[in-house]
Amino acid sequence: MTEPSAIDDLPTGFPMPERIGPFLVRRLIGRGGMGAVYEAYHERLGKTVALKILPVQNSIHPEYHARFEREAKLVGRLNHTNVVQATDAGTAEGVPYLAMELVDGIDISKLVRELGPLTVPDAVEVARQAAAGLAHAHSRGVIHRDIKPSNLMITSDGTVKVLDLGLALCADAFPTGGQLTGATYLGTQDYMSPEQWDDPSLVDSKADMYGLGCVLFQMLAGRSPFAGRKTANMKLKAHHSEVPPDLGEIRKDVPPLLAALVHRLLAKHPIERPFAGEVQAELAAFATGSNLPRLVERGRLGAAEGFDDGAPTQAMPESKRPLPVPIVLATPQHMSRATSLVLWAMVMSILAASFVVGLILIFKR
Repeated sequence: MTEPSAIDDLPTGFPMPERIGPFLVRRLIGRGGMGAVYEAYHERLGKTVALKILPVQNSIHPEYHARFEREAKLVGRLNHTNVVQATDAGTAEGVPYLAMELVDGIDISKLVRELGPLTVPDAVEVARQAAAGLAHAHSRGVIHRDIKPSNLMITSDGTVKVLDLGLALCADAFPTGGQLTGATYLGTQDYMSPEQWDDPSLVDSKADMYGLGCVLFQMLAGRSPFAGRKTANMKLKAHHSEVPPDLGEIRKDVPPLLAALVHRLLAKHPIERPFAGEVQAELAAFATGSNLPRLVERGRLGAAEGFDDGAPTQAMPESKRPLPVPIVLATPQHMSRATSLVLWAMVMSILAASFVVGLILIFKR
């Protein structure tokens, strides 16, 4: 592998030396409250990885340090095609780092933003593979707690990867419901289950199923189930008490059984939601005809409009706008009634005119 390129500028609070432990840093990939992720190069192994590190101000905070170390151990537990793999972990000059496989692909958030609602087979196949990865994580006692479109990535060969275990909860780590942070909410509000709003430390694997249901809904409808709620309180109320829109009403090409499965995933009570393995099996029936490599290609080309590679496409709404408002057209019955009223009015007008003419002739005599 060739020598790494120049280092990008570093956002405030994130240390970015040219080297972090055995890694040479290439560029910033992304950042969040729990750290920054860089593309980095391991000189001895000749391998490029995604390197996650804590920001300087958090690396000295015991609570954040503990969370970061937990994430490293959680990722280390997992070994599945549909979950991002950890390759190394350590500390360099007091700053902890976690090296993971560098995923070459595009995340669902960007895909839906670029392309609008996905075809049914493609959306289903993404969710099916994500459910497979989550089933593996759950079998190892790991609950993700932040399933959302940007945490699901499709690689160039069509493999879906579940990313970012930064908010993951180890099911056997807090048997009495202990909470690692004092934050009011842990997760992303548009995709959080009702119970996660109440106490994120007490959720089980069904919280991930709710998040997956929200993501599948968004892939099919172009928006999350309760999009449009502006405040946290409005979102909380919606997730707790509002019935999500019926996918079958939004898209006529969504099979009734698939719409019913999404409805079950979005059930308010965890016990009513299916397990990840069940979701994986049920979705398989609707994934025939999917082509995720082509979907990635279209997403990278920004092919929302005008892209045509000559391959047949699956039926989907003509517009990429989310949740289009149905247009009510006049029916033949409406037209018949309207026509009858017009004819009736014309006849009455003629009769009235004849009556007036008759009166005038009588008075003239």
